Amino acid sequence: MTKQLRATVFDILHSHGVYEEFIAELSKPLPPKPTKKDQEETADIWSIEIKAKEGICKFSKPLIIATEATPSTRVVRLAHSWADVWDVTYDPLYEYSLVRTTAHPNTWDWIPVNRYSTHQDGFTVFETKELVDEAVQYSEDWARVLVERGYGDVGQAQIVRLGAPQPVVQMQSRL
Repeated sequence: MTKQLRATVFDILHSHGVYEEFIAELSKPLPPKPTKKDQEETADIWSIEIKAKEGICKFSKPLIIATEATPSTRVVRLAHSWADVWDVTYDPLYEYSLVRTTAHPNTWDWIPVNRYSTHQDGFTVFETKELVDEAVQYSEDWARVLVERGYGDVGQAQIVRLGAPQPVVQMQSRL
């Protein structure tokens, strides 16, 4: 379990004014299972990106905080991201399964499930106790770095909503 990381993420969300929204998302029931054989599963996704404001900041890589609910599970994803030559790079990207210990989601255990990192051997599924323990230790260390670099400091960080519907702009033909 990653109590320090969970507390750090909650503090960051509080400072940016989106904690209650995040908890409300975690409190929703899981989406229903498909009722027809050829029907696709649905997923509820909530996400934000924390970016540096203009000027002097202690961090340069944005932090993405996201949660996704499928009919079988709810996960929290945390990732650093940056624009690469052809795409956006996420490194590291950690996924935590939420395990209910009480009715209130801010007390649920966050169990590390997997990690993607080009600097930490690519994609890793935490299948053994040793791998989970290692991931918990990394998560606790990461929590300290997030605090030290100021991701929760609204003086140097700002949030950007991800996955929100954007208006579609139609281009007029010049023909």
